[in-house]
Amino acid sequence: MAAGGLALLMIVLFFIFSIIIPFWVYSDAQQNSSYSAVLWALVAFFGGLLGLLLYLLIGRDRTGGRGGNHGGNDGWNDNERSNEPDLRR
Repeated sequence: MAAGGLALLMIVLFFIFSIIIPFWVYSDAQQNSSYSAVLWALVAFFGGLLGLLLYLLIGRDRTGGRGGNHGGNDGWNDNERSNEPDLRR
């Protein structure tokens, strides 16, 4: 009986984490990734722990926020948002 209870507990935990992990990845990717949060949530859902590991290794921007150097702002055009003159001429 104890083995059956343990197996049931493992199955329940598996399903709980299968739902919690993609939701966490989605909310974290909205804040910390310049890539699509929905795409990363799908990777975590279908990939399980491997999908979570992929997100943690390559999905999060090292700068910690949207607009990382994935085709976005590379820092060279910041003078448009500031009052400082452009001295690169």
